[in-house]
Amino acid sequence: MEFLVDINSVNNAPVQFQVSPGEMVYCLSNPNSTSVLNGLVSKEDINVTGSVLGYDLSTKNKNQLRDLRREIAFVDDDLFLSKEHTVMENFELYSAGFTEKAKMLNSFNRHLRHFVIDKSHTVATLNPRDIFFTKLSLCLAKDPRLVVVPRVFTFSSQLIFKQQMRYIYDLIMDGGLTYIAAVSSASLTENYSGRVVTL
Repeated sequence: MEFLVDINSVNNAPVQFQVSPGEMVYCLSNPNSTSVLNGLVSKEDINVTGSVLGYDLSTKNKNQLRDLRREIAFVDDDLFLSKEHTVMENFELYSAGFTEKAKMLNSFNRHLRHFVIDKSHTVATLNPRDIFFTKLSLCLAKDPRLVVVPRVFTFSSQLIFKQQMRYIYDLIMDGGLTYIAAVSSASLTENYSGRVVTL
């Protein structure tokens, strides 16, 4: 079987973490899972061996890393949003290096409508929930093969968490998207079939 993610060590410690195309995987949050998920895009000083989307993590160069990151929707705190700019202006900044901007814009607008986010609002006026979904919408706009949410996000209610998961789940079922996310408890995933792992 071909795996989209096939990790065998993190910081010289053996780890077996494999994810198949179209799979939904929940990683119970701990320092090891954070290292593994950040290591998928060589974030921070983490020594991860294995492969992601066919890229060998131990031998890839800067160009390959850039290409890999374009195929992964990596939703975390380091995804820059300019607080002084509107949601749409942030899209323009984010999409500057991509060739299919018109296609990305259509996708971005579709995701924003689903999450009920006004693209004319400045980021400074958004609440944490809307900031997360703006970042997710930006990442999904590039039509990634893999979505990674490397740390647990705190939402104001279970309803908001379920809204996020329902939408992601539908995308996976409809389009074969692969999704990996850190969760604080396995109970949060009970309505969405997927694999819960402890790394």
